[in-house]
Amino acid sequence: MSDQHRSRDQRREVARELARRERERAERRRRLLRILVPIIVVVVLVGAGTGVAVAVAVASNRPAPSTSAGPANMITGGIQFTGEGGRFTVVKTAGLRKGQRPEPVATSNADRVPRIVTYIDFSCPGCKAFEAANSGYLKKLVADGRATLEVHPIAILDTHYQTSRYSSRANNVGACVADLAPDRFYDVMHEMYAEQPEESTAGLTNDRLVAVVHQAGLNDPAVDRCIQGSASGSSWRRRRRRRGRIPPSGIRGTAASTRRRS
Repeated sequence: MSDQHRSRDQRREVARELARRERERAERRRRLLRILVPIIVVVVLVGAGTGVAVAVAVASNRPAPSTSAGPANMITGGIQFTGEGGRFTVVKTAGLRKGQRPEPVATSNADRVPRIVTYIDFSCPGCKAFEAANSGYLKKLVADGRATLEVHPIAILDTHYQTSRYSSRANNVGACVADLAPDRFYDVMHEMYAEQPEESTAGLTNDRLVAVVHQAGLNDPAVDRCIQGSASGSSWRRRRRRRGRIPPSGIRGTAASTRRRS
């Protein structure tokens, strides 16, 4: 074979290899986007003192005043966690009063660590993937005193679960636990994602949601009654059922997180 033909064959081989690598990169991007579809806008930010990059959603709007009373321990609009020396603890507060504006709660380390805020829907597959990848690490950051964490359960996927309002009922579980047993919220959140039903089904019944909470180690008749009562729902439960824009954050969709200044 002449040097000219050999060189031509080598160029073809290189071109085929480059095309193969580009197809692999495109496939990886496609798989990643499938997971990140609920995250509308993300940037990479290095949290102060964490030494790691955190994916966050841009949020600039100041929270609007509450239109109704809210559950206890969610005066920020979400449930807040802090920590030190390996201890992960909930920040216990009163509930929002009607007309009150959600505000962060001061903690001993709030002036020197990032405040991480997440907006999650227990029925959202993207949220499940986000939590699987990040919840353990975020919990460790908080327990080590290197960040505070604020979790907002919201419901925006009712239309993905037939006519059962599963997204609203699932996220009512988060509000009930925050209100009545806040120390068990993170455990219940983990179990809710572990038992997440397929979209386009009716989702879990209220009886099954109570059983999931029991699986997480929380057996409290008041919590059970709160979950079972979600069919009628109080005003603060209905207020967490949203479509599109999340009012306190100015962002759209889930699973999203944001680092805010306190």
